[in-house]
Amino acid sequence: MPIIKAGPSTALMDGPDLVEPFLPSGDCAFLAKVRHSAFFGTPLEYLLHCQEISTVVLAGQVTEQCVLYSALDAYVHEFHVRVAQDCVAAIHPELGEAALRPSSARSPCRARCGDVVRPPCPG
Repeated sequence: MPIIKAGPSTALMDGPDLVEPFLPSGDCAFLAKVRHSAFFGTPLEYLLHCQEISTVVLAGQVTEQCVLYSALDAYVHEFHVRVAQDCVAAIHPELGEAALRPSSARSPCRARCGDVVRPPCPG
């Protein structure tokens, strides 16, 4: 299963990192995420549909902003949404918790990272 990672552009960011940045491996598609949603201004929806991917698993920072907006956009684009709750970080814990709270039957589903992301198959 291909993994597509979207990340913020670091060219405009100053100050300390909340987490240590990492780069995807050379065989992983990479999209620059320059706004709050991974879908806004990127070909992410198109690429996921081309790969016949129907479920999006979200992780990252900031839960109450980028993760929430990406989850809402994924829902609007008719993807199933899962948020790896142990792989997100909030600036304000109460807002991060509220962002993950279900508000409807189609709200993002909370899960642990190990429950939704399988390690790549060997060889």
